[in-house]
Amino acid sequence: CSGSQQIAELALRHCQGRNTVLQAGGNVGLLAWLLAKEFGRVITFEPVLETYRCLLANVGHMPNIQHWRAALGDREDVVAVGGQIQNRGGYHVHGTGNIPMLTIDRLGLEACDLIILDVEGYEDHALKGAKATIEKHKPVIVLEDKGLSARYGVPKGTAPQWLVDTFGYRIADQTSRDVVLVP
Repeated sequence: CSGSQQIAELALRHCQGRNTVLQAGGNVGLLAWLLAKEFGRVITFEPVLETYRCLLANVGHMPNIQHWRAALGDREDVVAVGGQIQNRGGYHVHGTGNIPMLTIDRLGLEACDLIILDVEGYEDHALKGAKATIEKHKPVIVLEDKGLSARYGVPKGTAPQWLVDTFGYRIADQTSRDVVLVP
């Protein structure tokens, strides 16, 4: 609970626009619920069926939250997720399965003020699937970066550095696990 509140406050501190936010790692919907108080439109992604059902129960009735049972990546595919049931937030992309994986660019967003990615090490891949969205809208981006990307052969710090090198973003804020980047 306090983690979602902290991420929301951190993001809002740096985000001027309040039209559209895209959030992945939807979990049970708490962060989406907090963001829905501030943004006209919240798009949230949660790939794990049981967790997605909890998300629906918590925020499915809110008209400004659009929810997807899908993972985000750098290509369209179907994937599996691995993790431990006792840690709903710890599931990660793991091989081929039956869960849709989409790119952010596929959504063709008309606006995007903020992207928050907590996808257990898959942040670099999700960002690569958002190149056109980032170029077009220059959203504030919040990434979890606690070294879990190593499971995909991607060193810690790669995703934030890619945004700096490719789009001229700068790191505006940082906690022990989250990095806030602004254009």
